Amino acid sequence: MWWWVTDYAGPATDEEASTQARQRLNQMLADLAALGVPVEGHLGNSHPLAATEKVFIDHQFDEIIVAALPQRVSRWLRADLPHQAERRFSLPVTTIITKR
Repeated sequence: MWWWVTDYAGPATDEEASTQARQRLNQMLADLAALGVPVEGHLGNSHPLAATEKVFIDHQFDEIIVAALPQRVSRWLRADLPHQAERRFSLPVTTIITKR
């Protein structure tokens, strides 16, 4: 599932960004389903804490996993998203940082 890290090109418009995100999500869901993992996914708000909060309305979780780009390019890590999520939702947060 590392394909999106190496093949990703920045979108020119919000519409293009949504299209790319939907394609990546569909590919990841298909890859996980092929492995027998029961999974679902949805595109959410571009603000990760707001998107997480919306998901928590209908679901209950034991942990939050934040998958981020490397520190040098990750807006989420620069904004301290993992710690913000941990404080806001009172759940443990595991951060996975890609190698590229």
